[in-house]
Amino acid sequence: MLGFILQVRTGSTRLPNKVLLPFAKGDHILGQVVAKLRNFFPDVPMIIATTTNEADAPIVDYCEENGLTCFRGSENDVLARTLDAANAHGIEDIIRVCSDNPFLHPKFIGALINDTSHADYVSYQVDDLPTIRTHYGLFVERVKRSALEKAIEMNPDAFYREHVTNFIYGNPNDFSIQWVDIEDHLNKLEDLRLTIDDPDDFALVSGLYEDIVSEDTSFDLEELRSHLLAHPEKLEKMARIKEKYSK
Repeated sequence: MLGFILQVRTGSTRLPNKVLLPFAKGDHILGQVVAKLRNFFPDVPMIIATTTNEADAPIVDYCEENGLTCFRGSENDVLARTLDAANAHGIEDIIRVCSDNPFLHPKFIGALINDTSHADYVSYQVDDLPTIRTHYGLFVERVKRSALEKAIEMNPDAFYREHVTNFIYGNPNDFSIQWVDIEDHLNKLEDLRLTIDDPDDFALVSGLYEDIVSEDTSFDLEELRSHLLAHPEKLEKMARIKEKYSK
């Protein structure tokens, strides 16, 4: 079975509780991400994978209030948390979602859901980097549960356990990798940064979300491009923040 697994926690050091802070359209970031996945992919099961840290109890409460399946696991070993959540709910093909990306684009999510390569890992790639390692904030990634199991058996160090899929796409001789062509979707958007790390990100992205995204969480990539080209100061600010948090 294919399903979404959302990595969610409140313990960000740069902006604590960022996924539950008032964001835009009368909701927080987590609410917007959940609404998007429910609106566009209602038949795909969704698991909220949070931690056993007591600080993440509000995430559990949110899940209970909104009829969402919640799994609690290790805070730092995110690889194990993801695998345990998949095992607990019978998810064999995981669409892994970072919960601090409110601008996730249904077009790019759908492409991974519909992928038929049967690869261990499937992702868009930009400048030889999987998009999970960029600041675009538009993308998810797909990984097989069996690949996570194999990765754990190979005993990666703490860095790889925290970042989940790095070990897989970083070892193409051990895992099958499928890169999806980005085509020209990011033309003139090289400095785009829609993921959120700190209060500056939060303010910039929430304002843009109010301007661009409709009430059903949809937005047009061309409208986003036109808006940012008409407001170059926003792209310039994104470029400065991107440089600060270069991954």
